[in-house]
Amino acid sequence: MNMNKNEINEKAKKAYQKIFNEESQKENHKKSDNVVFNIDDFENKVEEMKEKEEERISSLDLLRKQINDKAKQNLNHYFVESDKKPLEHKAMDTEEMYQQMKQQECQLFEKVAMMKEKKLNLK
Repeated sequence: MNMNKNEINEKAKKAYQKIFNEESQKENHKKSDNVVFNIDDFENKVEEMKEKEEERISSLDLLRKQINDKAKQNLNHYFVESDKKPLEHKAMDTEEMYQQMKQQECQLFEKVAMMKEKKLNLK
């Protein structure tokens, strides 16, 4: 078992190369063998994700359209149909103007109360 320094150094170099070069390459090779990229599966998954996203977007678009239609109906009902009375233009003094504004204020409070009541009934 007498070995000289050169033989010991050669064995050490071989062991070092075997451990650090060959083993790391084998491990990297093993890791890359585990990854299998199947293009068909990938395309199918992408298509599924795309279809789900399109369904979600279409349902959101439908919901947006329904909200807009309902908002237009309510706007027309509360502000356009009720204001079809022709406005009277006549000369008024400040007292008459004040009385008219008070009447309009009462009408608006009634409309707000009616809207709140309808909102509570919907719940």
